[in-house]
Amino acid sequence: RLVKPSNLPSVHVIAHTRMTKSKNVFLITGGYDHSIKLWDVHNGACARTLQFPDSHINLLRVSPNKKWLAVAAHPLIRIYKTDFASNGHLSELMGHTKNVTSVVFDSFGTGLYSCGEDCLVKFWDLRQGKSVIDFSHAAPCSSLALHPCQHIVVSGDNDGHIRIWDVRARKCLREMVPEAEVGIRSCSITPDSSMLVAANNNGTCFVWRLDPVVSSTVGSREKA
Repeated sequence: RLVKPSNLPSVHVIAHTRMTKSKNVFLITGGYDHSIKLWDVHNGACARTLQFPDSHINLLRVSPNKKWLAVAAHPLIRIYKTDFASNGHLSELMGHTKNVTSVVFDSFGTGLYSCGEDCLVKFWDLRQGKSVIDFSHAAPCSSLALHPCQHIVVSGDNDGHIRIWDVRARKCLREMVPEAEVGIRSCSITPDSSMLVAANNNGTCFVWRLDPVVSSTVGSREKA
């Protein structure tokens, strides 16, 4: 069914989830109108609206267990229950100083990775509600991808640098610059953990084998 948000130009990001005690599938939208909306896919109705007056919304991410929603904003992250049972958020993560551009839950539901325009990549312990590990880039960060092993995270920045971090060892394992000074738009790791894929602002998609990391460009200038 086609869902038509009433303020379509304001919708910037979309996530989807299935309620743990329901068969219904929902879309969650957010953007520049300072609100988060929960849409029932089956009937196209807006089931719930939460106001988010502090900031525009950069990204929404649902946890693997479908229970939690992370909202990346400026300069904060808020965690909600996906059923929106209350109007309030469960926790607020403060530590970034500029726009938070990406967030990723770990599979355990106890940790969250984030990156932002302050050039930082952070790992948050959600049980403590604080950042416990910081990594840094020389340029604003734009994208994150989490390896299935859960302790390797990949970050991309606006200068075209991609870094692979080992959270346990707290160090950068590898840095790639597929096209200098062309920002990385998105990073992703295949479910079998064999490949890293990144797309940049020139519309080029790059693929690396993660063991070892071997670079090869896919396509010429097809838009990603």
